[in-house]
Amino acid sequence: MWILPEQKNGFLDDVQKAQVRVLFNALQPGDTLRKVPDAEQSGAINFLSLLLARDASVFEDIPKWQLLYPKALQALDAQSALLFSKPLKDLNAEEASSLISKLETGALQNFSFHTELLDQLSLFDILRKHCIQGCFADSRWGGNTEGIMWRWFGYQEEAKELLK
Repeated sequence: MWILPEQKNGFLDDVQKAQVRVLFNALQPGDTLRKVPDAEQSGAINFLSLLLARDASVFEDIPKWQLLYPKALQALDAQSALLFSKPLKDLNAEEASSLISKLETGALQNFSFHTELLDQLSLFDILRKHCIQGCFADSRWGGNTEGIMWRWFGYQEEAKELLK
């Protein structure tokens, strides 16, 4: 049986976590009336930071994501300044949703890190997947805090050990 090694330290710094919080909450905004948790309440930001702190022995794409996220967050921060005259971490829900929509359709102009053009559609897909995984994953991965999304969805059982 493969046991997930414990990971205490994250990869993202405080500014990057604040940027990811804005993006992930735009992807999973939550709904207070229906008591749907948002990405932050679900622990998705913590999930991502802990995932990125792991190595390729856990998942082969992690080194690629470790290179991508700092570049992508800087590029999105530059787009935020261009479009909204404020840093990415300070966007409100409507502005963040607009930025994410532009990213999803590849509509951000000159989306690059220095001179390296970044693939908007691929980045959107990665952000969306990591947000969903962070919201709904087994809590042992650092997201889905105390099973909040599982409970909302109606799943009350603890996660089972995985065989690998």
